Amino acid sequence: MKRLFAKFSSRSKACSWRIYPDDVFLVSYPRSGNTWVRYLLANVKNPHCDWNYTNIDQIIPDMYRVGKEMDNYPKPRIIKSHEAYRKDYRRVIYIYRDGRDVAVSYFHFYQTIHSYTGSFADFLHEFISGAVEFESWQNHISSWMFRKHSVSFLAVRYEDLCSGTFTVLKSILQFLGINASDHIIDAAVRKCTFEWRQEDVKRFNPTYEKGYRGGVKGGPGKWHGVFSDTDLELFWEKFGKTMSKLEYLKSR
Repeated sequence: MKRLFAKFSSRSKACSWRIYPDDVFLVSYPRSGNTWVRYLLANVKNPHCDWNYTNIDQIIPDMYRVGKEMDNYPKPRIIKSHEAYRKDYRRVIYIYRDGRDVAVSYFHFYQTIHSYTGSFADFLHEFISGAVEFESWQNHISSWMFRKHSVSFLAVRYEDLCSGTFTVLKSILQFLGINASDHIIDAAVRKCTFEWRQEDVKRFNPTYEKGYRGGVKGGPGKWHGVFSDTDLELFWEKFGKTMSKLEYLKSR
């Protein structure tokens, strides 16, 4: 299958370090809220630091950026990953999102970062076929969500995170065994707004100059303004069963 571009060139390096039983992997398919959760957790773990694009890896490393340096991080570690199911991940927080919003956000990402010039309809065919980075959204979701886990596993729905950030963050912290006051949790939520994350991208992310703004204008349901009726029918034909199992509705 021809892909829009190759997978991360650092993928082999990213997996060259030792995984420990107490590692917690913050996993998602790309464009599903992983970065937001990293910032929320960072601001709970150390609320006195100005966490941003340049230093977030110091506290919750992105395995693709850090690579073999992961061995030098103190344990227990919370590690960002976009991998489909791996049996050596023993503790996992899995963030999932409406696949239509994922497709739209990924489309914008490809446009700005990789100069993709095709239409959204063209991109949607690539997305559905898995000819994108990290391949099929449906396969990724299914590999984590639709199996009986023998590992410590917490599923986090992006839309719930948006509508009840404080409550969902508190449940994540309980899963991690992190004790934090409601004041600290609330401060982290108030700091890590979508507007703040956009400003972080503007200040520190070199891809901002290419037009990258860090998301799809925030919040769920943005697919409504992008998907045509034909796009929706195609998406639902291919992914409808998975979407229904995740309790997403087809209707506009």
